Amino acid sequence: MKNKRLTIKSMADEFGVSTATISHALNGLPGVSEELRSRIVDYANKNHYIPNTFGRGLKGIALKVIGIVISDISNANYYCQINGIESVSDRFGYNNILCSSDDNWQTEAAKIKVLIEKNVDGMIIVPTEYPDKIAEKELYQTLEASGIPFVLMNRLVYGRNYDLVKTDNLIGSEMAINYLFQKNHRRIIHLTTDQNTSTVNDRAAGFLAAMEKRTGHAIEQDVYRCERPTVDLAYEKMIQILGERQDFTAVFAYNDTVAFGAIKAILSIGKSVPDDISVIGYDDNVFSPISQVPLTTVRQDNYYIGEKAAEILLDKIEGRRKKTIKIIINPEGVIERSSVKKLDIV
Repeated sequence: MKNKRLTIKSMADEFGVSTATISHALNGLPGVSEELRSRIVDYANKNHYIPNTFGRGLKGIALKVIGIVISDISNANYYCQINGIESVSDRFGYNNILCSSDDNWQTEAAKIKVLIEKNVDGMIIVPTEYPDKIAEKELYQTLEASGIPFVLMNRLVYGRNYDLVKTDNLIGSEMAINYLFQKNHRRIIHLTTDQNTSTVNDRAAGFLAAMEKRTGHAIEQDVYRCERPTVDLAYEKMIQILGERQDFTAVFAYNDTVAFGAIKAILSIGKSVPDDISVIGYDDNVFSPISQVPLTTVRQDNYYIGEKAAEILLDKIEGRRKKTIKIIINPEGVIERSSVKKLDIV
């Protein structure tokens, strides 16, 4: 069962008035004294009241709905994760509302508030970066006050203890670097993004830790960042890097989309992948086997991630789980394709 949330009925009980009086007060309608209206509005604001605009189905039956807020609808990983979520929600008779924040914190906050207004039964959220930490705190206070259960997927929210399902990105980065070292690569750069999310930070930290472990030193300058993880922006950043230096033999990309941009850039200047520069990605999305050069990548089980997030959420919605749970899944390993070459000479 969901935690108790503030409703017009509970406010009517609190103030000893009718639900119509509460509704009139909140909507600025006549028939309520200014003193009472002010007290009701202050109480509603203090307790993070959000009206329910979703209601019930045509037959008066409460709808069973899960809201899904992902960070980038163009990211192929989410296709498999959403399939995993739907496999569970379908099994238990829940419908899904899919929203994309486009990795914009204001859009994400707006989408989450709409889902609260629609009184969804639960949410699965891929949180984005909030440069305004006060806004982030207020959003999650509102979400907690709504009583709607939610589970984070792929990324955590720094400083907060919420249910979470994600891959162990530190281990995944180590897998990538160990694989490159097995192929005799020693001069490796990491192409990632500027986003301050736990996934970005953990994969970069994992790269540096693995290089430190293997070589005795890690060079921060070997981490390069494009603005966002898109093919075009990764391509532009890789072109810039290649114009500045070509003393590396391999690129470890933040994800497969970034790897596609890196491969495109390397090929565009007449270099070969993997003969001149090897490229390894992370995720193993549906396009990796058919990219310009079939991509060697660290595979995470995206379907399983979505499935576990939905299972935890359904347990919370239906009262089978009270305690916070974090499931950190090891990547499955490196999937070998054509984008990495073994060097003859170290």
